[in-house]
This record gives sequence, C-alpha cells and structure tokens, in this order.
Amino acid sequence: MRSPRARLHLLASRAHKWLAIVVGAQLLLWFASGALMSFLPIDRVHGDHLVDRTTVMPLNPGVGLAVPSEYLRSVGEPVQSITIRMLGSKPVAEVLTAKGVTLVDAITASPLPPLDAGGAEEIARDAWRGTARPATRATLVANASAEYRGALPAWRVAFADPDATRVFIPVSTGRIAAVRTKTWRLYDFF
Repeated sequence: MRSPRARLHLLASRAHKWLAIVVGAQLLLWFASGALMSFLPIDRVHGDHLVDRTTVMPLNPGVGLAVPSEYLRSVGEPVQSITIRMLGSKPVAEVLTAKGVTLVDAITASPLPPLDAGGAEEIARDAWRGTARPATRATLVANASAEYRGALPAWRVAFADPDATRVFIPVSTGRIAAVRTKTWRLYDFF
C-alpha cells in the first residue's frame, strides 16, 4: 500500500502528463494554423487570381444621363447618396436611402427590377480571370452562412472549376461582395 504522499505524487504526475498533452496539442494547432496563414498569399485566399473585383467599366461619354432630381423622384424617399456606374453594359444609378440601395436606370431614371439569376451569372462570368470559362450555376441565398455574411438576399454563383469558386452578388447592388474558394475555406477553417 502506498503512502498518502506517494499517491499525491502519482496523481500530480498523471495530471501534469495530461495537462502537457492538452496544452502541447493546442500549441501545435496554433503553430500549424499560423504557419498556414503566413504561407498562403492573401490574394489567393481572396480569390483575386480567379475573379476581378476591381476593374471599373468607364461610362460612355455620349450617353445622356438623367438629372439627379429624376433619381430622387423615382425612389420617392430621402436620398443619402447617388453613385453612377456601369452594371454590365448598362449605366445605372445606385441610390442609397435609409431603407437600403435601389438600382435605377441612369438614362430613364426608372427603378430596375431586382437582379435575377441570369444577370448574376453574367456579372460573375464577366469578372472571371481564369483561362477556361467553367460552367456556372446561380442560387439565391436568403440566410447568412459561414461562407457569406454580407447583404441578403444575394446570388451565389458557383463555378465548376478546380477551386470550387463561389461568387456572392447581393440582389440590391449587383456588385461582387465576396469570392470563396477551397483556399479560402481552408484558411477560414484554421
């Protein structure tokens, strides 16, 4: 039979061993995730090598745009800002109000219908930088998920490429809000 002092020593020894294993495993995971995050280029994580979110299409100077007061009248509520930009090949006015963004035809000043699946696929394909044009499929996302937490509802345009690229485009703006790839999912996991 062991003395109380020997039992206490044995208990302390076992506790120390298990505590070292738990802390060591956690340190190993921290080191591995930190190394992964250091070695992966952030542009690759963001999918910048596959989808171009920065190119801005210039407005055609010969197009007659509506005056700002027509955009205000079209929306029918106090406006915080108006941004004129291209959406595909069409000039649009992005009108921001307290209720959110409304897209208005920049020439006729009439509100545009919400972005549909075909329009979202066209926006994503136009931004594609890859060498081959993989097939796309648009799905409407109504709830926030681990993969996308931006403005909703949004279109998730899935590319059939080796990186399993997903492009998220809010219905309200028609702008690419997020790009998710296998690399991003690995990075996010860690």
